[in-house]
Amino acid sequence: MVPVKVGGVVAAVTHYGSQLYNELQLSSGYALRISPSIAVGVALHYLHTSTADPYYTPQHLFTASAAVEARPTESLTMGAKVFNPFAVKLAGESGERVPALFAAGLSYKLLPQLLASLQVEKGLYTRARVQAGVEYTFLEHYSLRGGLSTEPMMYTFGVGAVWGQCTFDFAAGIHPVLGLTPQLTAQYTF
Repeated sequence: MVPVKVGGVVAAVTHYGSQLYNELQLSSGYALRISPSIAVGVALHYLHTSTADPYYTPQHLFTASAAVEARPTESLTMGAKVFNPFAVKLAGESGERVPALFAAGLSYKLLPQLLASLQVEKGLYTRARVQAGVEYTFLEHYSLRGGLSTEPMMYTFGVGAVWGQCTFDFAAGIHPVLGLTPQLTAQYTF
């Protein structure tokens, strides 16, 4: 997030996959604190999906998202988000659409170094997915995380470190079909 005169802007790049299948998402957003305890944000997203299959047409499309966050107390944060509210249609004759996703969640600081979180996510054509997790912060800069989710049932774990304006995270989930699915994140905050 880069602060501007009013609010802040953000840019993000997310990549998933390999030569056989990959997804790329480029995002740009704007957030604004409308009161000391409430913030809102909007973002535009470019999505690209491709495979090694010569009969699969690579997909390129644009969509949007919006979110709101409330912090009624120092320990409690609540939020809601909608991604792709227009259920953008994929190219081709299939009529298939990128799912619209709606999510709401909360986090609560049980102790200064222990955070618990809960989120419910629902797609237009999917069952609700519940995600829960805990994060333990130690030595001010390091975090251990664990969680689980439903639809499908997954167990997750991770570690994180913050040095100045840089954040590094490693996480992995155990998926019932895909097995171990690792993730690495590097973030710089201006």
